[in-house]
Amino acid sequence: MKKGITISVLAVTIIIMLIIVGTVSTIGISSINTAAYEEFKSKKIRVADYVNEYYIREQELPIKNEIVSKEGLSSSLASEVNNNGDTNNILYVVDLSKLNIESVNIGRGTVDNMDVFLVSENTHNIYYLKGVSYKGENYY
Repeated sequence: MKKGITISVLAVTIIIMLIIVGTVSTIGISSINTAAYEEFKSKKIRVADYVNEYYIREQELPIKNEIVSKEGLSSSLASEVNNNGDTNNILYVVDLSKLNIESVNIGRGTVDNMDVFLVSENTHNIYYLKGVSYKGENYY
């Protein structure tokens, strides 16, 4: 009698391994995406806090001399701006060099590459022009 494994046992083992690997990969990717989204929210909150502190201290917003037109915004960002009551407010580009935030590595680009934070003139709401996609939704 020969000792060893049969093809059916090998096939079942491979199928079980593929199911385990597929499940772990899906969970891992979901966790990575969630962590990236939570990190984005944290950075946006930090920028908002620094903008408000700067405004209290200097009595002016830490902005560049750039305004972003609401007509050029994506529809989802325009919707968020409207929902936050910033429809009639000017959106300025935040000058992160005035805030001295070392821990925020986004928002240091240009309006052309959309890597900038925007601040609303009166409400001081903060938006990230490029946005982040998470679970099929865009967040700014």
